[in-house]
Amino acid sequence: MADLLELIANTLDGVYAVDADRRIILWNQAAEKLLGIPAQEVLGRYCYDVLGGRDASGHLVCHKSCQTHMMAKRGMPAPTHDLVTRTKDGREIWLNMTTIVVPASRRDLFIIVHIFRDVSRLKEMERFVQQLLSNVARLSWPHEVEPLPDPPSLDTLLDHSQELTDREVEVLRFLASGIPTKAIAEQLCISPSTVKNHTQNILAKLKVHSRLEAVALAFRYGLI
Repeated sequence: MADLLELIANTLDGVYAVDADRRIILWNQAAEKLLGIPAQEVLGRYCYDVLGGRDASGHLVCHKSCQTHMMAKRGMPAPTHDLVTRTKDGREIWLNMTTIVVPASRRDLFIIVHIFRDVSRLKEMERFVQQLLSNVARLSWPHEVEPLPDPPSLDTLLDHSQELTDREVEVLRFLASGIPTKAIAEQLCISPSTVKNHTQNILAKLKVHSRLEAVALAFRYGLI
């Protein structure tokens, strides 16, 4: 178990792990850098006291009976999700959180590993686009305003012969976190040129022209 946690912790993403009582037992260097909180200040503390994460509506998602912990107790996989928290100096930061449940010999001794990355820039872009569209709608004459068409379905956008591969989904997740090509290559143990090839395949399959468009579509349709 210790070797597994050490391997998971050795990543550019922030990583922290909690025991079945939700006390933090691992806090890697990337987590320290992202949130500005050294490991010695969080080890042994309850994860919900440290993060206090909230969703886009401001509802508290990090608490004693959080959904992720309840699903882990039942042996169910927890979905990837976004939450907003604050760094040690009070700066608001959005995190995309991936959860891995590490089973143990006894069901009540499981460990939950959270891998997270900063997606604040992406959230800022989403807010900017929404505000821009809202301003354009207000400036339009009432008789010129027409309802926006429904977005195409994922089946229409991406036919079965052009589905993203598992590796392309991995690359897309890294693109969403703003990690540069070289760092993605190091994380996946492939060459930068291979990352670029995967990126071009993603753009072609999603019928978009930029990484930002690809990431926006991926979030809209739950691809990552």
